[in-house]
Amino acid sequence: MTCADPGEITNGHRTTSDAGFPVGSHVQYRCLPGYSLEGAAVLTCYSRDTGTPKWSDRVPKCALKYEPCLNPGVPENGYQTLYKHHYQAGESLRFFCYEGFELIGEVTITCVPGHPSQWTSQPPLCKVTQTTDPSRQLEGGNLALAILLPLGLVLVLGCGVYIYYTKLQGKSLFGFSGSHSYSPITVESDFSNPLYEAGDTREYEVSI
Repeated sequence: MTCADPGEITNGHRTTSDAGFPVGSHVQYRCLPGYSLEGAAVLTCYSRDTGTPKWSDRVPKCALKYEPCLNPGVPENGYQTLYKHHYQAGESLRFFCYEGFELIGEVTITCVPGHPSQWTSQPPLCKVTQTTDPSRQLEGGNLALAILLPLGLVLVLGCGVYIYYTKLQGKSLFGFSGSHSYSPITVESDFSNPLYEAGDTREYEVSI
């Protein structure tokens, strides 16, 4: 008793143990370079209690073989999930950034089949978050200090020089002298006139 010829495979070849495919014979399948075997590599002809003999499995197929994608690397100040060196076609890789950094680019990239296989995009970058950058806040404070400090020093020095020269000239800060000299004010009354002194008699000649 024999099994029926299982047939050849596309993009591959086979070797048989017996030409007539009797019960107990084997057929082994292999694929050409660049293709991978999907299914059982060896088929065996076996007898059944009833009916004709049958092969142990279905004939395999040779599928186009894709090269895996290489790991694109971990971004600086970031990390990956499920890190490994090679990724098969269809597998995805996800990126994250550490606290204080924001992710620029695609969060998830996928390995696309090809010769060779490639990622859907370049790996992202992790950059410092602008709102939490302490160096920029410090820079703004230093700029304000650099403007206000010289201005304050100029005002203090200007006031000091003005006070010094006004005191040197004997004037007050507001233009008034420190000491006031007043000339005595004498009020001459009518009684101080010698013409009207008491006890003084004068004669006048009147002609008519």
